[in-house]
Amino acid sequence: MAARTPAGEPGSLTGAFGLLGFSGRFGNPYESGDLDDPEEHPVPEGLYRWARPGAAGTAEELTIGFKSGTPVSVDGAELPLVELITTLNRRVGRHGIGRFSGLEHLAGGEKVLEVREMPAALLLLRTARHLETAVLEAETIREKMHLEQIWVREALEGRWFGELRRASQNFMESCAEGVTGTVTWQLTGHGADTRAIRAEAPRYVRSREEWERRSVAAESSPALTRHPLGRTYA
Repeated sequence: MAARTPAGEPGSLTGAFGLLGFSGRFGNPYESGDLDDPEEHPVPEGLYRWARPGAAGTAEELTIGFKSGTPVSVDGAELPLVELITTLNRRVGRHGIGRFSGLEHLAGGEKVLEVREMPAALLLLRTARHLETAVLEAETIREKMHLEQIWVREALEGRWFGELRRASQNFMESCAEGVTGTVTWQLTGHGADTRAIRAEAPRYVRSREEWERRSVAAESSPALTRHPLGRTYA
């Protein structure tokens, strides 16, 4: 029996488990059937298409590249976006990474349980956040995180063409312009850990010891006078 995801991608109903599931390129949500009751919802291992622990056998490293806020490469090889997502779903998922479960909000205030697998989405979002942190000012990041929730709410509640969604997206696109670089991950059955964060225009220091020495030297410089509140000025 065929189904369609919201994005129009072909999907299928997971009838073998009595659950409703839509298969798309970016993620697979599962609901209903045995997942109706949040207080008791065993999830069959065979349900998952990508996120299957132990499929990889051993740990592996993987590098994701971004250019101006857009994912463009895996392990240095530039890929079209659809192929990049497909590759990450397979490689990240075979370590069992990318499973989610939680309560979804309904229009009347009720909540329903939904289980998802989104290996590519998980690592892409985490990669983007690391690179944003590397290049953006702290205050900009804080405001962006707030506007992300506004963008999601406006989109989910049907106001895609509203000015608030457009305004919040303009802000985020402006932030994304400088988000260029790579993040290398080590993937294991226990999760994903960073091994290298390299930004094109970073704000990070590469030697904390050296930075601390310079900071101490600047603090003790006779050319600077200490302000009563702890600041220094010439």
